[in-house]
Parts: sequence; C-alpha cells; structure tokens
Amino acid sequence: MTRNLLFNTAFHKSALALLLATTSVGMMADAQATQKIMDANGAPACKSCHAGGAYTKAEGKAGLAAFLAAKTPTCVAPKVLQNNVCVTPVTIPTCTAPQVLQTNVCVTPAATPTCTAPQVLQNNVCVTPAATPTCTAPQVLQNNVCVTPATTACGTLTSQDGDESDENESEDNDHDSNGYKSDDDDRKSEKSLAKTLPTLSAPDQVSVHAGEPLTLAVTAFDCADRPITIVASPLPKGASIENSIDPELHMPKAVITWTPPVGAEGKKTLVLKAIANDSKTKKTTSAPQTVLIEVLPAVPAAITTPDNLVKKNTVASARFNAKTQKIEVSGQIAWEKASTKQNRLALIAAETAVVNDAANGAQLALAQVDKTGKWKATFASTEALAPCSVDVSFHGKTDVKGVKGIKRCNLK
Repeated sequence: MTRNLLFNTAFHKSALALLLATTSVGMMADAQATQKIMDANGAPACKSCHAGGAYTKAEGKAGLAAFLAAKTPTCVAPKVLQNNVCVTPVTIPTCTAPQVLQTNVCVTPAATPTCTAPQVLQNNVCVTPAATPTCTAPQVLQNNVCVTPATTACGTLTSQDGDESDENESEDNDHDSNGYKSDDDDRKSEKSLAKTLPTLSAPDQVSVHAGEPLTLAVTAFDCADRPITIVASPLPKGASIENSIDPELHMPKAVITWTPPVGAEGKKTLVLKAIANDSKTKKTTSAPQTVLIEVLPAVPAAITTPDNLVKKNTVASARFNAKTQKIEVSGQIAWEKASTKQNRLALIAAETAVVNDAANGAQLALAQVDKTGKWKATFASTEALAPCSVDVSFHGKTDVKGVKGIKRCNLK
C-alpha cells in the first residue's frame, strides 16, 4: 500500500510540472514579455502592461503604450519636467562686465568714448565742434564767420581841407528877422555836409589763381545819406565794376569782377574810393583804401563728375599765429538745394577738405567737414616757411585766401 501511495504522489507531481511547463511555454511564445523590455520602459511588474491578465502580445503592446502615457518621467538634472516631458531649460547666462544681458544673451554695450579737446560728445560719438573764429579788427563775428562791416563812423575833413572860418560866426546871422534860416545858414549846411566824408569797407588783400574768376565786393557808408558811387583804379584789363544798393544791408555796394589771364601772376594794387554826390553837384571823396590782389599761378582744372551736392566752398579765415607757430584755416561748405541729408553725411564721411599751398600746390593739412558744412584745420608752421596764400578744395570746389599775420607777404 505504501508503494502504491508513493507512485500516485510522484505521478501527480510529474503531471503538474508538465502542465505548468506547457502553460509557461505557451505564454512566453505569445506575450514575449522579457525583463529587458520591462527595464527599458521602467515597468516594475508584468501587470504593469498585462492589466487584464491574458498575457498576450496584443495585450502587452497596448498595455505598454497606456503605461508609458500615464507614467510621469523622472528627469535627470539639468533637465526639468515640462508637460510630462523632460526638457533642458534655457540657461540665463552670467555676464562679465562690461557685458550686459540683452534678450538672454551677453553683449558688450557700445562704449561711451572719451573725447579729447576740442572734440565733444554728441550722440555717443566724438565730434569736433565748429570753432568760433577769432576776428581781427575791423572784422566782426557774424553767423560764426568773420566779416568786415561797413564803417559807421563818419569821417570829416581836416582844417586844411576847407575854410572853417564860418563856424566862428555868431548864431545871430543864422536866421533872418522873421525867424527863417538865411542863405548864410544854407551855405553853412553845405560846408558842413562837404566836411562829412563817406567811408569804405573792403578787404586788405585777396588772392586768385590765373584763369579763375575773382569777385570783390565793397560797401560804403555815409552819415549824410548822400548818393554814393564807388570807384576803383587802376582797373586791370578785362575787369569791371558795378555799383548797386545791397538789398540786405541797405548800403551802397560795388562788385568788382576780373578773371586774370595766364601770365598775369604777381601782385596788383587797386585803390578804392567812395564819392558822395552833394545836393548842388558837389562831390566829397572818402579816404582811399588800397586792396592788394595776389594773382597765383594757374592750376590744372580738376576732373569732377557733376552732381547736386556741393554748391560752393568758401575759405572764411586764414591766419598765422606767431605765438603758437601755427596756421589756422577755416571755412564753410554751401550745399546744393537738391542734396539730401543722407547724401551730405555720406560725402563728409568719405571726403575731407584739403589745404594746399596756393603757390606750389603742396599739401599742408586735411580738414574734416562737420554736418553743418563747417571745417577747420590747424597745422604747425614758421613765419619763414608759412605760405602767403592757401587753397582749400572739397569735392571739386576750391577757394583761395591769403594768410594774414606774415610780414614778408605784406599782409596786415
């Protein structure tokens, strides 16, 4: 009996083991659930994907998708969880001076330049301001340019120029018995009028290259407000003079024009006078004023492309400073009306005014033109080597002016 019991027990165990093995083999062939898949997806148990307990391949595939969708990921620094997804956040950089943070990026801001006198800071850029010229009498400053004003002091004749005996006559003779002025009074008025001299205002010296036009403007003033005629002598051959009334100054004016021919180089002297026409055809003449015209050698014509930018370049001042041993030259660019601000700024950024010795063409200095059209150049020189006249050219426009303060050039 014992033998039968042992046989039956062994048989049942063998059958159970065979059944379990058969079931396990069938499940693995269908579900294909492996520890590798579980580890790769973070599934702690088979039921994580086989919630229904069927352990089939279709159930495992659908269950794995659902498990992954419901799973909250564990992010590893520096990643963070955003919308159930691990992402690397945008790092806010730490900027090192002088850099600053702009739009989460370290950038170097535009440095504020340190300007060296005479430059000043404008719109974070060092610029040379338009210098205020130092005018030498009788010139005065008008619109930052030295100009020679018409003299307002009235000149008078000296005693030897006329008979002043009538001035000592008694006032009793000035009126008749009825209180009206007598003929003697009229004569005194005429004498007094004749003793009032008109005055002239003209530059001491001008320079021009042979073959180029010269325009010399002269104004006059008369305290008696008589009609004025300005005369000049000796006028060079081909020169002309035209008298008029300046509409802005409301003063008598004469304009002398002359184009010296090639071969006329040298210095010419022009004597100017203002003649006042008295009421009874008498004429009173001002003190003469001499103007020195320096005719420089002709220069080759510049080859330029016509444009609508620069109308004129004017040299306003040229002077040698004996104390500093420097020459200061300044002037103004006149722009064409058709030019635009953008065109002007582009031109002054690309070109500079060139200062040359007017006698030999040697370059002396460069001058930067500012946005208002003004320019100035200062350069070292000695009185022995300083030029008597300078040429300044900008964009094909040239002007010439004598340098004052040099004794050997006969300039005041």
